[in-house]
Amino acid sequence: MLAKIARFILQLFGWKMNGRKPPEKKYMAIGYPHTANLDGLWVVLTILAMGERPKVLVKSTLFRFPVKRLLLALGAIPVVRGEGAKDLVQQSVDHIEAVENIALMLSPEGSRSYTKYWKSGFYHIAHAAGIPIYFCYLDYSTNNLGINTDPLYLTGDKAKDMQVIRDFYADKGSKWPERNGPIRLKGEKAQ
Repeated sequence: MLAKIARFILQLFGWKMNGRKPPEKKYMAIGYPHTANLDGLWVVLTILAMGERPKVLVKSTLFRFPVKRLLLALGAIPVVRGEGAKDLVQQSVDHIEAVENIALMLSPEGSRSYTKYWKSGFYHIAHAAGIPIYFCYLDYSTNNLGINTDPLYLTGDKAKDMQVIRDFYADKGSKWPERNGPIRLKGEKAQ
């Protein structure tokens, strides 16, 4: 039922969906570009339209009355941040290992504004958990959105792995191109 509703909403707003539900039981889906307020919603609807229930990391302080039940119903995973908290990457890996199925969604840009670097947490989580990364995308220039069908299994060679990601997203047009920062991690040379 949720898949039909998600497909209807995407069609209503003129999006053409590409790709299919990944066959793996556990995977990460990264979303890019993320320059407009609704970009995250479109990507979540894409995953829902494929019949998957996406999960997202949300700071644990938000899990209180009255929004706690809503966040859990929407697939939020509480993570503890701040001093004395267990490493966020390790919290995520522990959760991935504890469940049978997970479609973990992250936006490595971390902001709708221009940023010089992507946040590297997505890379460290996927590598440590041994799960593949799929690329969700929005292409405002063609009104296409979707997910790739060929996952990236990280090699540990960040330069090589990030080039695969850059190559995939190279022709995807965002709503606000001036907000697109480069697809790179700290320490990488400018592309």
